[in-house]
Amino acid sequence: GLHLPTTPIFQNYPNPFNSTTNIRFTLPGSDWVSLKLYTPTGRELTTLANGFMGAGNHEISWDGTGFNSGVYFVTLTTSQGVSGRSVVLVK
Repeated sequence: GLHLPTTPIFQNYPNPFNSTTNIRFTLPGSDWVSLKLYTPTGRELTTLANGFMGAGNHEISWDGTGFNSGVYFVTLTTSQGVSGRSVVLVK
């Protein structure tokens, strides 16, 4: 049969971005969500979201004004697992 992914698919736009990017994701059901930002070397910089969210589409903005240009890594953790993607900040 058809296998549907259990971890939420998420994306950000714009990417690359020069000040603020919007991170969108969809939850198949209500879940605890942790959205964190890391350096390419794996150092945690900040938590963008940490809490219970309902099923459906969600959008969280990240203001990169105080950060240097470069590649960052965002992880989305739910009870279904962890997914990640890179975001590029260009000033």
